[in-house]
Amino acid sequence: MLTRLVRIGAGATMLVGLISAGLAGANAAGAATPKADTVRPSYIGCTYTISHPTPIYKKASFTGGTYGGGKHTGQAVTSEDECAYFTAGFHSVRLSGGGTGYIYASDLVKPSPQPSVESRYTITGSVNVRNAPSTTRGAVIATKSKGQVVTSPWYKGDFSNNGFAEVLMGNGNIGWISSAYVS
Repeated sequence: MLTRLVRIGAGATMLVGLISAGLAGANAAGAATPKADTVRPSYIGCTYTISHPTPIYKKASFTGGTYGGGKHTGQAVTSEDECAYFTAGFHSVRLSGGGTGYIYASDLVKPSPQPSVESRYTITGSVNVRNAPSTTRGAVIATKSKGQVVTSPWYKGDFSNNGFAEVLMGNGNIGWISSAYVS
């Protein structure tokens, strides 16, 4: 029996025993579900660099309030989850006094260690790559053309971040593409 850490939602993890690696489960309707989302221990507690001054939010939301002080350009923050895991475009980070805060994707660069490739997408039309999963809060950082293949640190078809696919950029950063332009 193998013991693994698996994500159970909203950044939470738990230890589970699996008979063999890569087992798939079934949802309430009996349909097959993706294999257990294994959290690789080397990716827990990774660091990100702050790209420009940013608040630290109390919740994974712009309306959930902020903690005083925030972070400044060039400061490092330590992840509370896998480097590639975001909730509505927010990443959970450790607070210096203990606890968890959230920083929006557009304010985070240079994850270390870099997230690994979990899946690939083919681009179906010319599309902008953004620094966050939003057309209003995410700046364009690159463009991709129809037919190009991009890699993702997340399971294929997971568009839980505002309908955007998370992709790995050549410089090691994470970008976001509208799911309407990937297959």
